[in-house]
Amino acid sequence: IAMREASFSFGQGDFVRLRNIYRRVFRMTLMASGCLAVYMALQAPTIIALFLKSKYSGAEHVAMIMAFYPIFAGIEALNSSFFYGTEQVKTYRNIAILMMGVGIAITYVFVAPANFLIPGLGLAGAGVACKFLLAGVLIVIAETFFIAQFLELRPLEFVKDFISALLPFACLGAGASVCSKGMAPGMLFELVLFSGIYFGAAPLLIQWDPDRFGLSRDDVNWRKYLRHP
Repeated sequence: IAMREASFSFGQGDFVRLRNIYRRVFRMTLMASGCLAVYMALQAPTIIALFLKSKYSGAEHVAMIMAFYPIFAGIEALNSSFFYGTEQVKTYRNIAILMMGVGIAITYVFVAPANFLIPGLGLAGAGVACKFLLAGVLIVIAETFFIAQFLELRPLEFVKDFISALLPFACLGAGASVCSKGMAPGMLFELVLFSGIYFGAAPLLIQWDPDRFGLSRDDVNWRKYLRHP
């Protein structure tokens, strides 16, 4: 819906509204994906130990790395819709083709064994996870740079949005982790307590500063949803 409105604004030549729509959806995407990414990154070892046991303990680092991939996949999906909606398909195609070659090179560096003629890092599954994450970061950087140029915005504004949206969840996750480890008697109770603290405090965090996450005060005014029509 947002990209439909963005396409309509582009057709009308209303770049002020176009900028506002993109920045808002960009922040909302960071909010949703970032909240879940921090949770999964911090709790991946506990979840694997509880439900998959020691047989899959080696996947902990892979799961922690891949927890952040949906952030960049979500932004890339937003960017692709923006490119199509603003008739910049050629730019999007060129970025995608370039990143195919970059992705192959990154895969080789992370996965190829160290004893090859051209040695790699030999990180196996963790290397594949690092490849996906790094490739996602690079493609989002490239796409966002061209979008910033198109919207006449400074690219650093998107870096600021990224840090501004994720830092509160990282601090919240760190605090919830300290509390749960000190109070819970076992892993299951630790997971439940962490989840309760984290997802209980996250809405309060969003309500405290909604603009940081692309929302308005009216969007987070829960009282209006309780009123009878």
